[in-house]
Amino acid sequence: QLACKFYRQMAIAVAQRLQSVSKASADIREAPRGMSNCLDNPATPHVSAKKLLKVRHRFGARDTETMACMMQTAMVSPNRRKSHGTMYVFETMIGFVSKLFGLKQHETIHYASVSEVVRETFTLKKEDNAVEVILESKRSYIFYPQHADDAFDAMQRCLQQYKTEHQS
Repeated sequence: QLACKFYRQMAIAVAQRLQSVSKASADIREAPRGMSNCLDNPATPHVSAKKLLKVRHRFGARDTETMACMMQTAMVSPNRRKSHGTMYVFETMIGFVSKLFGLKQHETIHYASVSEVVRETFTLKKEDNAVEVILESKRSYIFYPQHADDAFDAMQRCLQQYKTEHQS
């Protein structure tokens, strides 16, 4: 009987948590399907200030750094888990937000831990339309963005800028 009460209380607590998380994440819309936004291209749709502020807050990005690219992406993490979401490329980091069963999860890759960003490797061909981010620890993330060339250019440019600023 005590176990029954315990599990009932746990179920109530989980339901309340899911309800509050659902309310909190309901007002933060993901980028619409098919939308990609590289900020170098003025023809792409503009990201609202409110959306950008929420993204910056989620990743802990400073107000002074710009977002070079944002687009829908599939990501394969180092533990080989594939997830679909939105990739954000900032001057100091790459952020990825996915939504699964109404719960948002985010992953941040700081350029301090990145050794290189490659478009083609021994196992990854250019035709795969993928970008691999190799970390200093020899683990890697593989992104399958909508526009792989634009994403690669933005990541490579931001990584080079970060390395030159922080090497000296």
